[in-house]
Amino acid sequence: MNLIPDSNFPAQVYLSVYISKSPDYFYIYYRDIQGQIFKRAQLPSRDQNELDTFSEVLSTQLLHLKTIENSPSSIAENNGRCCVLSFFENLISFMFLIQETFAIFIFGAEFALRIWAAGCCCRYKGWRGRLKFARKPLCMLDIFVLIASVPVVAVGNQGNVLATSLRSLRFLQILRMLRMDRRGGTWKLLGSAICAHSKELITAWYIGFLTLILSSFLVYLVEKDVPEKDAHGVEMKEEFETYADALWWGLITLATIGYGDKTPKTWEGRLIAATFSLIGVSFFALPAGILGSGLALKVQEQHRQKHFEKRRKPAAELIQAAWRYYATNPNRMDLVATWRFYESIVSFPYFRQVYCPLRSVTPYTAELR
Repeated sequence: MNLIPDSNFPAQVYLSVYISKSPDYFYIYYRDIQGQIFKRAQLPSRDQNELDTFSEVLSTQLLHLKTIENSPSSIAENNGRCCVLSFFENLISFMFLIQETFAIFIFGAEFALRIWAAGCCCRYKGWRGRLKFARKPLCMLDIFVLIASVPVVAVGNQGNVLATSLRSLRFLQILRMLRMDRRGGTWKLLGSAICAHSKELITAWYIGFLTLILSSFLVYLVEKDVPEKDAHGVEMKEEFETYADALWWGLITLATIGYGDKTPKTWEGRLIAATFSLIGVSFFALPAGILGSGLALKVQEQHRQKHFEKRRKPAAELIQAAWRYYATNPNRMDLVATWRFYESIVSFPYFRQVYCPLRSVTPYTAELR
């Protein structure tokens, strides 16, 4: 039946009835669900990030426990145990297998859902767009881990050589922890800190490199002809046979690692080592302080930017509301507000048919069934 809208009847009712009977309503609802899923999958909220982090860390810890359990040393220690302990070990192995199967199922379903939801973007529409989305680095990582995890679950708890070799692929699941930082915020923050303090870092590394080269060369000149002696006083080969040995000693010393495999034997070499250690260690430690201060400044800048963004949205809404109130003032004949701009940017085929009758009721008809 045809219905001529009354001016006292709310226009929203006609809008909802008209849209619900339109053939494009289900398509709009479908695209809305697709967009919401894609937004939550690609740009998760803070709670979702914490949940993903917890699940990834938990799966990694279970992976480590499973690997320790299947190690050869653990198997050798468990050979003499009783049947009860063997039963519980088999039960735990079965539970680990169920957990891995469930994790792969959830992981694969989530990946397939992200591939489907990517169609909400214009550049990822169709099978070509989905293939383009699947070629992204994180998606390629997901595919690689998923393919590597299937054989591990397929062999189960078998003890043959093939199953043991395939279980080594379980370590590839650790790569899934890279997905916790989907936006790459950690690497971007570190890169921005390095770029902001690149001159200071280059200067510190340059002076430290010169100190390393000079100290290694001087110690090599002093210690190259000094033979090493064992506990019985028998002479052995020299510790600093080549300049490469001196470079290794200099790097380990200036980096404050100090393995102790090579040490100067003469007082001249020890004096040179002590002098250059005081100089070189300070320059080798400078990059850590520079990066630490740079990261602190970048984090402070990000907090300031977030605070500014929180204030920007309410300010923009206030400006828009003030302009609408000003532009729709009926006492100003020189200002004519229109919805034409919204009709041009919103892809909604029934927009004009619904909202035009708000000014003129005569051409508007709606069909209710």
